[in-house]
Amino acid sequence: MNNEDSSKETDMFDDTGLTSGSMGPLEQARENLHMCAKMITMQSTLRGLLEWSAVLQDINKDEDISHEEKLKNESELATIEKVWTAFADELYRKHGISA
Repeated sequence: MNNEDSSKETDMFDDTGLTSGSMGPLEQARENLHMCAKMITMQSTLRGLLEWSAVLQDINKDEDISHEEKLKNESELATIEKVWTAFADELYRKHGISA
């Protein structure tokens, strides 16, 4: 192989050594693992939001809590709803998943 042929060969390859546009099995596995971890984190966050929302709603049903605490809880519930909506919108926009 002469120098001219060698330069043509390296031009066809990206920095991974694979032909441009292809994905090797390790790269695909890393991408899948990253997506799985991202989804697990998102599910855990959504579960936590739902659980905390249920706790705040139960607290607000108690007749013995102060008006200020009820207002604080309602404000926090509104924030949780905004976060939930943002997560749901991202899931739908990026992955087509309706939450």
